[in-house]
Amino acid sequence: MNASDRLLAYLIGSLALMGLTLAFVRYALPSFGELTSRGAQALIRDSVRSQAAVQNRLRQGAPAADDSGNAETQKALEERRKNAASLAHQEAAAREAARKEVAWKDFFQRSAQCAIEENQTHVECVNEYIRARRDFDHRWSFGQL
Repeated sequence: MNASDRLLAYLIGSLALMGLTLAFVRYALPSFGELTSRGAQALIRDSVRSQAAVQNRLRQGAPAADDSGNAETQKALEERRKNAASLAHQEAAAREAARKEVAWKDFFQRSAQCAIEENQTHVECVNEYIRARRDFDHRWSFGQL
């Protein structure tokens, strides 16, 4: 057996091994992922059911089974209030950011030279943008815009 025959045998063996590996990955591994996915779905389903039970008890005004349950309920309500306040704060910040962006677009006008797209990366045009943004931010912070 000469070197070219050994090389050919090596290549054929390597391709066969790669084919078997790909077949394993294609057919065997998705089934492992399915099992994990089903387990995660079951955990989520159980969590949703227990949350629905707590919600029903709260709606009906039923007292908790013991003091620890009542404390947990109070803690959950307080957490929801905090989350609602945080969400309202985030929404207000998003509205303010959108309003600021619209004001910036109205404020900033490029010079004739920098309006050409190829020139926008030149130092003079970048500096123009930076100076305008600083001026805008300064005026915005003092409520002048």
